[in-house]
Amino acid sequence: MANAPIDRTIGEAVRACRFDVRLSLREVARRAKLSAAFVGDIELGRRKAKPDTVRRIARALGANEDYLLDAGVKSKVRALVKKLEPLGYEVRLQRRPSNR
Repeated sequence: MANAPIDRTIGEAVRACRFDVRLSLREVARRAKLSAAFVGDIELGRRKAKPDTVRRIARALGANEDYLLDAGVKSKVRALVKKLEPLGYEVRLQRRPSNR
């Protein structure tokens, strides 16, 4: 499947941030020094973003890069839990204590 979503959750977080700060896709791409097509593909989950790319997009949005990266991690954990539960594994997730 060539157009299957790769990492939709990071893309959804990017899009939500972009809408929140009221920036166009082209403006975010310009600020991040990326192509608008590439940023659009990330938002739609068609392309995977490396951590450096996520960092550049976060800076362009004025957002915390951890927020965008955490979205991808949570997506992967949910997918793993879905695979393990039918096999009879009981999965309990615990939150890490905040460093605040």
